[in-house]
Amino acid sequence: MRGNLVKSFVVGLMFLSMIVLNAEAEQSEQISLSSAVSLQNFEPENGTEDEYFLNIWETEPDFATDIVHSGSRSLEIEAINEAGGTVGIKVASEDGYVDLSNGKKISIWVYDAAEGNNTIQIRLKDTEGNGGSGEDGNFLWSSKKTKKDAWTQIKWDLKKYPKVEDLDLTQISSIEIYVPVEGTYYLDDVELME
Repeated sequence: MRGNLVKSFVVGLMFLSMIVLNAEAEQSEQISLSSAVSLQNFEPENGTEDEYFLNIWETEPDFATDIVHSGSRSLEIEAINEAGGTVGIKVASEDGYVDLSNGKKISIWVYDAAEGNNTIQIRLKDTEGNGGSGEDGNFLWSSKKTKKDAWTQIKWDLKKYPKVEDLDLTQISSIEIYVPVEGTYYLDDVELME
């Protein structure tokens, strides 16, 4: 009888421990999910002033509703040069800019309908026009590569972003994405990870 009582007590403690650990894991997951801030999700009325995107070099950008990572639409870009193309993405902010100075990483979901296995380049541009595209080394390549016909989360470590003269990280107005191969790409859910 005493042995059964001890077994029941031990089983009860194990069950209680599992409940506590599961609750802590769920709380930790919620905290890590909340540490990402949306910079652009391409959804209607998301706080973006005027245009959501613009062609920087050799792209034909437009909204897409057939291939989306989340929500009702994504950004489809057709890179029309064999060397790829660049699109500018405006941040979703009523102020027209966001503060990236304390951010750790920028993340974007990319669906590569071209050929897959591509690294993606990012450039930052502030409200005064500093940064952005140009004949310089002021960009950062992704370490992860895209997958053909699948969504891939691409991240850039902001601590590795080059020092750009006069670029104000507290007033970033657009993020420029360069794809290195001609073809169709879909972009969605641009986020800042703090």
